Amino acid sequence: MPKRKNAESAAPKRKTRTASKKEEELKEETDILAPSPASAVSTPTQSPKPSGPSAPISAIAARRAALALSTNNEQQQDTDNDIDQQMEKSQITDWDSEDEEFAEESDAETGNVNRGTSVDGTMIKKPKIEKSKPAQYDPKAISKFSPSPANTVVITPKSSDEILIVGLRKDEHIVFQGQALIAPILGSFTALGALFGQGQSVPSNFRDFECPDTLHFSPIFSPKTHSLVCIEPDASKSAQSHYEKAMVQKLPFPIKKQLQNSLLAFQNANGKLSTVLAIKSLTKTGIADIEQVLPLFKSVFTVEDAKIESEEPAVQAINSIHGFCPVLQPTPNVKVMQLPPSWNSGVNQFISSSQTNEDAQIALICGSKRMGKSTFSRYLVNRLLEKHGKVAFLEADVGQPEFGVQGIISLHVLVKPLLGPPFANSHLQAKRSFFIGSTSPRDDPDHYMACLMQLLQEWRKEYGVEANQANLNSSTDVSPVPLVINTHGWIKGLGYDLLIDLIHAASPNMIFAFQSTVTTSRNLPPSFLSSVVPVGQGIAPPKISYLTSLMDDQDADFTAQRYHPSDHRMLNLISYMHANTNRTETNMWWDFKKRLVERTPWCLDWTVGLKGIWVLFEEIKYSQLLYALNGSIVALIGDANHGALEQSMPDSRQTNSSAVAPPPFFTSSQSPHPDPSATHCFGLGIIRTIDPANQRFLILTPLPFDTLKKVNGVVKGDLELPIWAMLDNRSGGGGGIAGVPWRKVPYVSFDANEGIGNSALRIRRNVMRKGQNTK
Repeated sequence: MPKRKNAESAAPKRKTRTASKKEEELKEETDILAPSPASAVSTPTQSPKPSGPSAPISAIAARRAALALSTNNEQQQDTDNDIDQQMEKSQITDWDSEDEEFAEESDAETGNVNRGTSVDGTMIKKPKIEKSKPAQYDPKAISKFSPSPANTVVITPKSSDEILIVGLRKDEHIVFQGQALIAPILGSFTALGALFGQGQSVPSNFRDFECPDTLHFSPIFSPKTHSLVCIEPDASKSAQSHYEKAMVQKLPFPIKKQLQNSLLAFQNANGKLSTVLAIKSLTKTGIADIEQVLPLFKSVFTVEDAKIESEEPAVQAINSIHGFCPVLQPTPNVKVMQLPPSWNSGVNQFISSSQTNEDAQIALICGSKRMGKSTFSRYLVNRLLEKHGKVAFLEADVGQPEFGVQGIISLHVLVKPLLGPPFANSHLQAKRSFFIGSTSPRDDPDHYMACLMQLLQEWRKEYGVEANQANLNSSTDVSPVPLVINTHGWIKGLGYDLLIDLIHAASPNMIFAFQSTVTTSRNLPPSFLSSVVPVGQGIAPPKISYLTSLMDDQDADFTAQRYHPSDHRMLNLISYMHANTNRTETNMWWDFKKRLVERTPWCLDWTVGLKGIWVLFEEIKYSQLLYALNGSIVALIGDANHGALEQSMPDSRQTNSSAVAPPPFFTSSQSPHPDPSATHCFGLGIIRTIDPANQRFLILTPLPFDTLKKVNGVVKGDLELPIWAMLDNRSGGGGGIAGVPWRKVPYVSFDANEGIGNSALRIRRNVMRKGQNTK
């Protein structure tokens, strides 16, 4: 890959002989044409200009200066063309993905969560050339299934997409990569801990089977950014808990007839089938197009190596569904989700407790990063939904949340299982959420804990002890809603203190603590058991279930090595910004073909209904407010109960009497952050530009108009906008971004990093002395 050049070295050497002569003549007048020190270094958007001389210039010197300026302009145009050519050939990586490979502690602890440059100096850097690594294979990441005419068939209705019919015996399973709509026809199956069934077992004679009038499809996402999904038969005969919440497709008579005739071939299956599934394509969602915006995640939904090339009809049939790629042979660098036995036993114990107790139970998940907390939380939620109609989920991890994007903590009430990674769940609306403004609570731990206390209070009021007492008084029978709390991976220093404070405040009934037998230094401290004992009287101590860490399975730890936390944060943010909140089976759920720079922004008039603007962690002068907000990621907040915001208007708005009314701004001394008891975060947006004359913010956001009407506050944290969100990704455009030449594109620099002190200082808090490098 060619090395990126700076502004001076990037320009091709196309000087003619005449131009060289001109330069030789101009050397005599160096005292006239020498630039001032301030203009010696060119900026991305400005060409270097000669400073004015202190004495009058002669006519000859003036003519020579004009010739030199003309030559510089020609070289500048060549430089822009050269940069544009390099942009088409080079690859761009995000700023903070460089160092994260060697970080051993959590992002919050190391303080490397915000290593990007300021919003007006984002750096585009050449990615490091990595040495080719040998292919790694997970022996478990392969389907235990042999397609044949007796268990695999495809029907092609005239009025709908192809439907793949697959029959599985009880000892078989299918591992797949991609995305698909899967529905049970007979029997039941499990995926990511969720149980699906039609309530009818597989008959011994398919001639006696009558096809149902409807099929209930569930969307399942299985990209290789995470462990692949495994579809397994289940022996349960009463699995009807989830299928009613899935997408319902009515089967017209022709499709029913085709389906019933196709199942007759399963009569010759080798052994009794346990489950019969229907699989359809899910590519219309548009999620696979994310690789057009993020080349780092290319082919995360497709894997050609897993397909077996064969002329057999059954093999061709199972590979015929677009987007559904079953892994039928050993495939490099993919991993299947395998649950340790300790996970299943701990979840069974908590489910039993949640069913026998009248009060809603609370489970808290803790441990260091990359141990499997997110995977276990999805598994726990899906298992709980088998027995409970609703499950509450409190997300306390601001760095890598399960829902939404980084910088937000939230409370969700779930009624459907989680059948995909976090970036596929970013559309879910929270019951209550708060914008922390960073990927770590380090900068404002008091505000972080205040928001968590408010979320706990929200759950107690709706589903906890207070709700149970209200139900007893009103004689209403309401089933309890268990609460699952997912915590951050910062378990040392201040992070450990925040974890203990949260445990004392939540009083969980069971704590799931991850531990590693391979890297014991990343386990919770020995004092954890005594620290979680409640200080109040009459409160039973929580049960602690120690879970095996996924990092102990080093033979299959491929996904953690390939993608870093910064990559997942960027993936979540890009997925969120391109999501469509109005999801149906026919429309696209994500639109990555229309870039953010092409989209029409919403206009927010700060003179109508806007009650305040906050800039967290920084002291901003009021004169610099619009510069700080422009091109940044902001939270869009509103009143929690659609009431009046208790905080008074800032003085800056009341005292200014100019023709252009300034936006209402709360300084850190007036109000460092919005009041958690009175506000709610609806989501994030990008301030694309600001129109001071008309007093408007032009904002890009996936939030619908009905939600935007409730927004009355804007909060800026220190979240950085990924460079990929600024590009239009058009090949052969020849004009930079959206037709703007590269040299005039704001917030982007193309100068190479050379010499000491050329880039932003990065603080590393996880560097230890030699004597401390022991377990």
